[in-house]
Amino acid sequence: MEARTAAQLAKIDRLLGKMLGIHPGVDLFVLPETAVTGYDRERWEQIAEPLPGRISDHFCRKTQELGKWICPGSIVEKDDAAGGMRNTCLLISPAWVRWGS
Repeated sequence: MEARTAAQLAKIDRLLGKMLGIHPGVDLFVLPETAVTGYDRERWEQIAEPLPGRISDHFCRKTQELGKWICPGSIVEKDDAAGGMRNTCLLISPAWVRWGS
């Protein structure tokens, strides 16, 4: 995982914790598109990952830790079967169930 991706995940984790401290009754966190990696089409091949992958696994662990749903924006999904990449939005439940489009 790139250092800036890891740093962004750590920043998001801090912000989720801060928001939960302010609004403990929140059930769903929704992040903006490509919140983790940034939207840089020229770097898609470098930042793309399969599903499941490191970023989705990170948020699966985070949903369990917090007991909250998380929509971590979207990630650049590497799809070897289709031979390409796509901008995929995820919705992850605390039960580790992933929904994507």
